[in-house]
Amino acid sequence: MHIILVVHQFGEGRIGGTERYTLNLARGLVEYGQRVTVLTFAEDDSAQAHLVASEIEGFPTLTVAASLLHLDDPVRASYAGDLFKDVLVHVLDEAQPDIVHITHPGNLGLGVIDLCHEQHIPVMATLTDYWAICPTSQLMRVDGDVCPGPVDIGQCARCITNMGPRGTQLRGLVGRLPAWGWRFMLWLSHNGVLAGRGPLRWLSSLRERQDYICGQLDKAGVVFCPGAFQREMLVANGLNAQQLVHAPHGIVDPEGIMRERTASETLRCAYIGPLAEHKGAMLPLLALAQLAPRTDIRLDYWGSIARTPYAQDVQRAIAADDRVQHRGSFKYAQIGDVLAGVDVLIMPSIWYENTPTILYEAFAAGVPVITSDLGGMRELVQAYAGGWLFPAGDVSALARRMAQLADDPDAVAHMSMGMRPVPDFASHLQLVLEAYHTVTGR
Repeated sequence: MHIILVVHQFGEGRIGGTERYTLNLARGLVEYGQRVTVLTFAEDDSAQAHLVASEIEGFPTLTVAASLLHLDDPVRASYAGDLFKDVLVHVLDEAQPDIVHITHPGNLGLGVIDLCHEQHIPVMATLTDYWAICPTSQLMRVDGDVCPGPVDIGQCARCITNMGPRGTQLRGLVGRLPAWGWRFMLWLSHNGVLAGRGPLRWLSSLRERQDYICGQLDKAGVVFCPGAFQREMLVANGLNAQQLVHAPHGIVDPEGIMRERTASETLRCAYIGPLAEHKGAMLPLLALAQLAPRTDIRLDYWGSIARTPYAQDVQRAIAADDRVQHRGSFKYAQIGDVLAGVDVLIMPSIWYENTPTILYEAFAAGVPVITSDLGGMRELVQAYAGGWLFPAGDVSALARRMAQLADDPDAVAHMSMGMRPVPDFASHLQLVLEAYHTVTGR
């Protein structure tokens, strides 16, 4: 069969968790004799959407390119994808796929589902984050608090300013009103003579977002959710429980990550990931600062460094403590070697996460984790008996746990030996193939 995988972004140097899932899925499908094309998006300066054909990570890739700035209604464009309709129709006409599998609806939107139905092409989806109920995908408000879902349109209006490039043009406008003011504006947007004009147009689109997404996903044959917590949140916010299938994706080669480990008298902690605020990148540094002048704890940072004020603050804090070092980024194939030099992984995210791949990898390598008592992080630690939880954002609690483990290395070894095996991606691939069979009869 010819399968098109639709993902919000895909490219060299842009392989995050969702992109890694898409890549693993593409490779697995090809191993089973299927033909795969990746359909994705990249921003450029063009007002008119156009198509760029290339090969990325060994797969034929069709990139829809356009500018996301200066749209009349950036909110609707972010979930319906009206701007790309003509290009997507052309892709489907030319490719004639047997299945379209959406692995992230961001950027290109869910309008592609209607286009597929017009051509009798089955559609499936995998939801790797909270995009279906949150414009920013993270369920984290601008003030840093986690969010239960789109229950307050006033809060949502303030959060859309973080909606990538599309949100920048709304930032100055949104900041002038408090949340209650946007709730009043929402009332005007569908009860007054100003309805559909100016900013009320995108505010109406924000109100309609949830119904549109639920309706579109109802047309998909199967919708996979990697996380059980994620599935609960999606159902609580209106998605069809009968359609959402909990399907952990695990990692491709769990056994291949394990390396021979050397003993150390120093507790070797690590943070692996971007220096981003929602990832809580500063928290391990603040915790370690509370433990000064202890020298029996080291902290290594691994990952890319963004050019943001927050990342620069983290870099300065790293440079100020001789127990800490940023070791830079590494290739994905080197994850086993990196984890071989780690006793405890710290994942201090302040948002729910879903099923972070790095936790699967740490468990497979025999590395226990200290992670936030939130969402998908709590889910995986409890499911695989893989470490310790601390209240999200609580620096003192994190510091106490680090000190305790430095004083009791046997606790680390005991946790490591008791961890449960993590799932292999091959099991997830079998579920996907079975779903393909169901929706196509092939």
